[in-house]
Order: sequence, then C-alpha cells, then structure tokens
Amino acid sequence: MRADARRRRDAIISTACSLARTRHEDAIPLEEIAQEAGVGIATLYRNFPDRLSLRQACAEFLIHKATTLLEVADHAITILEEEHQHGAPSAFSLHIEKIWDQLMWDLVELGLGTLMPIFAPNDIASMSPDIREKFDHVIGLLDNVLTHVHRIGLIDRQFDGITIVIGLSTASRPQVPGLSSLVPDLEKQMVRIFLRGLRPVS
Repeated sequence: MRADARRRRDAIISTACSLARTRHEDAIPLEEIAQEAGVGIATLYRNFPDRLSLRQACAEFLIHKATTLLEVADHAITILEEEHQHGAPSAFSLHIEKIWDQLMWDLVELGLGTLMPIFAPNDIASMSPDIREKFDHVIGLLDNVLTHVHRIGLIDRQFDGITIVIGLSTASRPQVPGLSSLVPDLEKQMVRIFLRGLRPVS
C-alpha cells in the first residue's frame, strides 16, 4: 500500500474510533466518518466495504494503542523495582501508584469505553479468533502490571485484568446525550468511583 493510501486508511480508522467515543458506532453515518477523515465516501468503501471490516480495523487500532500503554507501564515498574533496593519503600509505592493511575486514565482517554462494544457487539464469543488472541494478550499484559500493583497492596487481589477492563469500559462508556448535558463530567466521576472501589477495604 502506498504511503498516501496508508495515511488515508489510518485517518479513517482514527476518525471512526474518535467519533465512537461519544456515540454508539451504529449511530455514526459512514459519510460523516469520511467527511471528518478528509476523504471521499468512495475511498472509505474501497478500504472498508462494510461496517464489520471498519469495526475490525478499529479494534486492532485500539488494541495496538492499549498494548503500547501497558508495555510502557510494565517497563517503568520493572525499572523501579530494580532500583527499589536503593530507595525508601514509601517512595517506591508512591511511584507505582502514580504509574497505575496514569495507566488507568490513559486507557480511558484512549476510549476504553468503546472497546468492548467494538470487539464484541453481542457477546465475547463473537470476537474473531485474531481479535480474541490480541485481546487476550492485552489482558495478559494488564495482569502482569497487576502483579506489581497487588504486591504493594494498592489494588485488592480479587480484581484481575479482565475484571478491570470490563469495569473500566463500563464506567467510561459514553452516556446518552441527556445525561451528559445534566452532568458534563459524569464519565470522569464514574471512573473515579470505579477506581476507588478497586482499593483494598481497610
């Protein structure tokens, strides 16, 4: 694929994912996606002949972004643990907590609330084998990060990667317009409530 064709394809995917953050995917006309991406509708259909193919591309795009975020967080925590012998335990825990909180909000900003509906509109079993394999890889990476977070007692050990992904996705899912207008920052409030609920009960 030529570089200019790749840029147009990437613009369509990025635009579709961005629009899906605020509205249900089926409520977004393909013509609007094409217009916002700066391409003609014919170009969109050449790349994605139907919604299913665009949905699959969005899923792969979001999985790739989530994978990068998780790998960066895991690497940062690993470095901290290697340096931990020379630092105070309290400072170490605070650094881990900062990395964890940043990771959670980065996933929300990425659009985690739209991930599950795009991956599996009806149920988890409807994922394609390729997407399911990549999704399981993301969950595995999150479980790796949780191993470190559980160790310092930041998150209750009953919560695993899949629980957190589904919970965070539910908390950050776009609300109906009427609710959003009444409480403009409702998504952030719901995410904060969810994240507090992950902490161990003292």
